[in-house]
Amino acid sequence: MINHVKCYHRDNAISQAVERHGVLNAEQVESMFFNGLSCGKRIAQRRLKRLHDTKRLKRGRMTFDQPYYYYLGKAPGQVEHRLGVNWVYIWIIKQLKSWEILHSLEYEVDYKTFRMDALVTVRNKVTGKLKLFYIEMDRSDNNFNKVQQLNQFYQTKKYLSAWWVATADRFPAIIVATETEKRYRHIQTKIKEENAGGLEFQLYLLSELREECLSGSVYKA
Repeated sequence: MINHVKCYHRDNAISQAVERHGVLNAEQVESMFFNGLSCGKRIAQRRLKRLHDTKRLKRGRMTFDQPYYYYLGKAPGQVEHRLGVNWVYIWIIKQLKSWEILHSLEYEVDYKTFRMDALVTVRNKVTGKLKLFYIEMDRSDNNFNKVQQLNQFYQTKKYLSAWWVATADRFPAIIVATETEKRYRHIQTKIKEENAGGLEFQLYLLSELREECLSGSVYKA
């Protein structure tokens, strides 16, 4: 009975996470709920199969060699992009210290002249201050204007009307994830050349963040 109740609550938590994040794949569910457990991958797959078989979750797959992704309602658009954003989110959450807690998560943050893929805010449980992270998942081959746009946003002080200013300890760090070495080098150059305001950009290959999340090797100070 105890195991049954535990599975019931965990299945509910998984369903709620899929609803909140729009789409999660099997590896992400494993990382969020079963990381560190022996046979964690197998347990995650079993729970997800049950949720799918009982029609609580729908699923799809880009190619046969990739894990299933899970969603509710209509099939989501730009699945790979949202999955990339969610890997960055999971990576941030896995770095939280014992005195920190997730405060909010907002997708598609629109500032009229530009948009960020997500804003994650973390609250210090002792001081009440917020630490903020913008997430930008880069999957295009455009010129990458986000460095210039964010610097203009910062230098013209347009960010001062944002809800988080009163309780944030600083301007959000910007975490950029991309998929190829070539694109990584391009964005790295843009940051060096256009970051006049000295904003905190953190640039990663998405594959590195994914591996850290799955292996449990995300750094915690």
